[in-house]
Formats: sequence, structure tokens, C-alpha cells
Amino acid sequence: MKNNELKDILLQKLLMHRRLTRQDFLSMYPCRPASMLSAINELKSCGYISEPDRTTAKTGRRSPALTMNPNFGAFAGIELQAHKMLGILIDNDENILAEAVLDFPAGITAAAVPGKLAEIIGALRNRQSSQAPPWRGIGFADPGLVDLEQQKSLRAHNVPGWVDVPVCNYLQELTRLNEIFIAPETMARTFAEYYAHRPLPPGSLCLVELDTGIGGSFIKDGLLLSGSSSRGMEIGHLVIKPNGPLCKCGNQGCLEAIAGEYGIQQKTAEMIAGRVTTILRANGTLDDFVEAVKKHDRAAALLASEVCEAVASAVTILVTLLNPNAIVFSGRLAKLDDILLDTVKRTLSVNCFYGAIEKLQLKISRQNEFAAARGAALLIRNRILRPGERMWL
Repeated sequence: MKNNELKDILLQKLLMHRRLTRQDFLSMYPCRPASMLSAINELKSCGYISEPDRTTAKTGRRSPALTMNPNFGAFAGIELQAHKMLGILIDNDENILAEAVLDFPAGITAAAVPGKLAEIIGALRNRQSSQAPPWRGIGFADPGLVDLEQQKSLRAHNVPGWVDVPVCNYLQELTRLNEIFIAPETMARTFAEYYAHRPLPPGSLCLVELDTGIGGSFIKDGLLLSGSSSRGMEIGHLVIKPNGPLCKCGNQGCLEAIAGEYGIQQKTAEMIAGRVTTILRANGTLDDFVEAVKKHDRAAALLASEVCEAVASAVTILVTLLNPNAIVFSGRLAKLDDILLDTVKRTLSVNCFYGAIEKLQLKISRQNEFAAARGAALLIRNRILRPGERMWL
């Protein structure tokens, strides 16, 4: 085997396990010890990895661990939402160096994004330690569709004017960094979720994001699904109810029009207009909705049942087509917890082949609000460390 191939395998194993001794690596991937030593030394000389407890050539019985070298560089991840921007800075060993959040309750337009990017980058720089390593790259979790091959933001319905926005140019001008990577928000979040299951993540994982909008992403053996025209996994725009409520995309009966925040607000307004007794407000947030359900508000509970049935119908399609090992639900609506999971399990048991669901794991994500930003930072880190490696399908 060529030395470059062995270096890449070693790096890949270390990214998944985070700490490995030389003996660990040999047990996973038998090779000549001399070849392994050469690969390790080259990765060390590049600054990618370190062996902090090894001070001499011989270490006695105890073998020190190889780790990612935290001093190699810092990687920023930024997520843009309709009402918020989140930023995180991690080092090469995934330690958090800084975090920042910018709120814009009234929303944001595409024209205002460059200023907010400058603001959040400045906040991350101000909050990092004076001993922090140099910035190497920035990952951006985009609120809409992204052409991964061309690295272009295409369109986002929830950010007015977000059409063909040159995000890469903005970030390069602001930071003078050449290494920028853009991915859809749900894809970045899915990558973070996948990495959270290390060292043995599911072979395939589908993430369903239930929040202001509804999105999804799929990862198999570390490769994210994009689709031939960067429009794969648009689960929010599966038509669940033909001739149903109008979606912002222009179709009727999309999952997002039923189970997204706007759809729930519209249904709540109809109930209030019909003089239904409820603590819900027509302009309430998803947090308000979940709280009302947990307070046993009858109208909220009935609406939650309708929403969860719609989500379950969409998940049935995902399971039938993709046959994943695990499905993870994230976003504020996922706080319905067992109400959501029980509805999905019941619907899958009726509509799917037993073999497709026998070992299927259904989970609620436990990642924090920085998950997508963190996923974007991990993506740019891995892209820099393994520049020739394919990251999506």
C-alpha cells in the first residue's frame, strides 16, 4: 500500500475515534509497523496529529495515544437562521474556543447578511484566547438550497432576497481565508449528529429537522446525500395532504405547511376564530405550542396529534426508500418527545415492511443549538485535512 493511502486511513480512523494508540491502529488495520511509523511521522510533520505523551522513541509498557493536534488550526462554523445567526470556533481536536449568537427577532434580509457575518466573526475573534491557533477555514450552514459542487447558495424561502448569494466571496473578503465551505443547514446538522455517535455511528442515519421550516438529510458511511441537482432530502416539501394548506413553496399540502411553525400558527388561528377554548395564541412560537401540549391543553393536544401524524407519514416514505439504521428528530417540535416517537412508531408498524423497522432506532437529538454551526466547522476541518476525499453523494 502506498504511504499516502495509509496516512489517509490513519487520519480517517483518528477522526472517528479521536484517540488511538499505535497498537489500536494495528489491530484495526494490520500493516507493517515500519509503514505505520512512517505515516505517523509524516502526519506529525504536517502538524495534523500529535502524540503528546510520547517524549522518547521508547515509552515502556504504556503506549501513548495519538490525537488530532489542537495547535494545527482553528475552524469556524456559522449557521444562518431566519431570526438568528450562530457561530462557533473549534480547534483541530474539536475543543470549543468561542461561541457567539446574534438575534434578529424581526427577521433578516439577504442584504443585511454581510454585516451580520462581519459582526459574528468579530465576536468569535474577540472571545477566543490569545493562545488560540490561527484560523484555517470557515464552514457555513446555509438556510436553503446549496450547489455543493459549485459552492453556491441557491435559494432560501425564509430569508427574503436569498437567491444566488455569494457567501463564499463575503467570507473570503471578511477574513482573507481561502478555505470556505458551504452546506445546507440540515446537512451540517446531520454531520454533527453523526459525529456525536462516534466511535461507532450508525451505518446510515436520517435526520429530520422540525422547526420553523422542516428539512432532512441522510448520511451513510460518512457520506452525505445531496442529489444530482443539490435538491435531495427536501422532506418538508413532500406532499402529505393533497389540496391541503398552501405552502410557501407554492404547492399545497406539503409537510411544512402542516407541521412547520407557520402551518401550526395558521391552524391555531382557525381554531381561535372558531371559538375553540385554548391557551394557544395565533402568533405563538413552537415553544409555546409544545408547552401548551405538555400542560394538557385539549386543542393543542389534538393539533399535536395531527402534526405528528403528518410527520409520521413523511417518515414512512423515508424508511421505505432509504431503509436507514437510525432516524433522529431535531428542532423545537422534537420536544414533543414521546408523543412524536410513539406516533411515528405506530405509523411505521402499520405501513412498512417488518424487516425495515425491526432494528430501526428512533431518537430525539440531544445536540445543543450550535449543532449546525459545529457541523459546518467539522466539515471544513475535514475538507482541509483530507482535500481529495469525497464528502457527499
